[in-house]
Amino acid sequence: MFDFAMSHNLKIYWSDWKLGNDLEALTNKTLAGYEDKITYLYQTNNQYQIPLVGYSYAHQFQHWGSSVQSWYVDEQNNTRWDLTVNTVAEYLTLARNMGAQTIEFEPYFYFYNNGEPLGPMEIMWSII
Repeated sequence: MFDFAMSHNLKIYWSDWKLGNDLEALTNKTLAGYEDKITYLYQTNNQYQIPLVGYSYAHQFQHWGSSVQSWYVDEQNNTRWDLTVNTVAEYLTLARNMGAQTIEFEPYFYFYNNGEPLGPMEIMWSII
């Protein structure tokens, strides 16, 4: 897949949300030899690691970024947590300040309801 993408001048974004010794080792093995060609995105939608941990891992790649999301699911308690716009802005600021090359936001309905912002969205633009 990577060879095909590279030979057709396609960009690859590899996105992960959960880290751990087994997953990081598998990711490193899978991406070996392509680290400088792939943009690794860390997703903020999990309860296992705070974004700083994920960004620290992603930061090891030559090209990295963040998939800033406003939710995560606690699978053990079968609960969905919706984060505030200010919390999402903190994730964005952290990624930007650490040198993320790419910032990806989840679909609009995580931030808007019937066209109305779920919080002070101008904060996102001021950070970007």
